[in-house]
Amino acid sequence: MPARIQDLKGTDLELARAWRMAVRHSLGGFLAAGYTAVDLVPPVDRQRGVGWYVLVR
Repeated sequence: MPARIQDLKGTDLELARAWRMAVRHSLGGFLAAGYTAVDLVPPVDRQRGVGWYVLVR
């Protein structure tokens, strides 16, 4: 997940939408399988990094 999705929306709306759909597609499968998102780990470099969802079952 991009560190600054709101900034990405302002500069490249299509890429922001692609990210949203990719996250929805991949995360949705885990949620449907019984996982729960319990945390979001922020990127080390908030300008260019990506964050991570922490899932538990």
